[in-house]
Amino acid sequence: MVRFTKITVVLLDGTTLQFKYETLNNVAKVCLGRLAKRNPMLIKIDADNKLYFNDTVFNAWLQKEIDGKTLFDKLQVDNLVRNKETFITKTIAIEDDSLWLLKNNKCILADDDLYISAKLDNRFKLAF
Repeated sequence: MVRFTKITVVLLDGTTLQFKYETLNNVAKVCLGRLAKRNPMLIKIDADNKLYFNDTVFNAWLQKEIDGKTLFDKLQVDNLVRNKETFITKTIAIEDDSLWLLKNNKCILADDDLYISAKLDNRFKLAF
C-alpha cells in the first residue's frame, strides 16, 4: 500500500482532519468506522486528488469488489459545490443547498437515484 504525505478528510460541518504518512485504505476504514456519524464528504490526497466520499463505493473497494482505478474513476472530483437556490429541471425541483460533484466544469447531483447535471455557473457555490 502506498502511504501519502497528507490525506485530509472534510466532514459535513466543514471540519477537516489530517492524516500524515497514511494509506488511503486505512483512512477509508476510519471514515467508515469511527467517523461515519460525522459524515465524511471529501478526501483530499496530497495536493492533486479529491475524492467524493461515497460509503458504498469505498466499501466495495475495501472488499476488493472494485479496483483502485475504478474507485478513482467513480469518485474523483474537482470539488464539491451546492446550488444557491432551488434548482428546477423539466421534471423535478432540487432544494437549495443540495450537494453536487464538480467534474470538468460540470455539476452532477450527488444522488444515487437521480442523474442530473448542469454546467457550473453562478447558481452554484463551493461547498467547503
